[in-house]
Amino acid sequence: MKRVVFLLGLLMSFGLTAQNQYKDVPYIQDYTEKYALSDDLSGRELLQVNADRNRMVEVLSSEGLLQPWDKKLTIDGYYRPLGDMKIVALGKFKDQFIYLTDKEILSNAWAGKYYVKHGIKEPKLLMM
Repeated sequence: MKRVVFLLGLLMSFGLTAQNQYKDVPYIQDYTEKYALSDDLSGRELLQVNADRNRMVEVLSSEGLLQPWDKKLTIDGYYRPLGDMKIVALGKFKDQFIYLTDKEILSNAWAGKYYVKHGIKEPKLLMM
């Protein structure tokens, strides 16, 4: 009888301590949202997508930058001079957007001081 009581007590103590050892750790859960192209942008090829530290999303298409707005992808009007440039690739450095154009590499971050003419004919890829 003592053996049964001892085993029962031992099992109960294991059960109580096991429940107290779990620590709930919060985490960011990934999720997706679907965005369709606006009617006036149909026929564009989507090339790249990226998000910066402010969770601003930019999509590179065959004809320039797009941004999600009202469940549709629309022309990016955040920084208008980028609309005139032929952006070839989109990258990220220290959680800030870096743009590769046909003539230069630039960024809006760091007070716009990151601007380098690369001199490469027909660049295709930006690696960070």
